[in-house]
Amino acid sequence: MMRMMMAVLALIVAAPAAAQTGDLPDWITGYWCFERGETKACVRYDPPANGQIRATNIRFDNGVASEGTTSITRVENGVLVKRGSNGSILREVAHGPNWVEMDVLNPVPGQARRVRYSVEGDVLTLVFTVDGEAPSTQYYKREP
Repeated sequence: MMRMMMAVLALIVAAPAAAQTGDLPDWITGYWCFERGETKACVRYDPPANGQIRATNIRFDNGVASEGTTSITRVENGVLVKRGSNGSILREVAHGPNWVEMDVLNPVPGQARRVRYSVEGDVLTLVFTVDGEAPSTQYYKREP
């Protein structure tokens, strides 16, 4: 289960409110966490800088934080592309004012092929679509 959650975190990306203009949004900027039982996992999205948004996954084991995979999201040819330190590549297929959908260009069997990210208030919602399975949803709360 922890492996699946870490794989899910590895796919988390920053998303555009206005990718068609080449702007990187800040609506996803912040520190987002979810807890399930004794498991806590977070992702930190840095504010846009130098034409990109950096995301760092953070895992907690027995209350001790350790950084995991990172990703860089930037606009390439008018759409967002996320490249993860684990080799993952995601490309924007649709977006709105506070959401984005991205296809995984190099999916691993059993992992998401499409991810939808949306923010409403202090909740980041991720919906993962895996071939042949019902979509799964995870909710992250913004933390200070």
